[in-house]
Amino acid sequence: VGEHTSIAQLTIRVATAAFIRELQNVKGEENGTATFTCELSLSGIPVTWMKGSNAILPSKKFDTKEEGTLKVLTIRDLKPEDSGIYACVAGDKQSTASLEVKAAPVLFKRWLQNEEVQEGSTARLHCELT
Repeated sequence: VGEHTSIAQLTIRVATAAFIRELQNVKGEENGTATFTCELSLSGIPVTWMKGSNAILPSKKFDTKEEGTLKVLTIRDLKPEDSGIYACVAGDKQSTASLEVKAAPVLFKRWLQNEEVQEGSTARLHCELT
């Protein structure tokens, strides 16, 4: 009964999360697996995993998971070159930690064997390492 007008304003604020559990430094052995875990204050917040300044994409080597507020990065088949600083980035916040990969010891798979050759001949000695 009559004209009525109503005006409203909607303000949308982007949810920002804080890290409630930071990444921890990890030590691993060559050919092994390392896992980084952190926790955000909110679930559903997308993150980017980084090694140095490079974004990490899921692959056979790198697996990323989200379990509620937990964010998990698993690195498989560790190599010494995987050592470095890793980060979980959520918006303008980030948590960083280091990975130290200990190289596997070099072992003999096949030892040197004694060889006898005639004077003036060439002797070939072979060994094989891991």
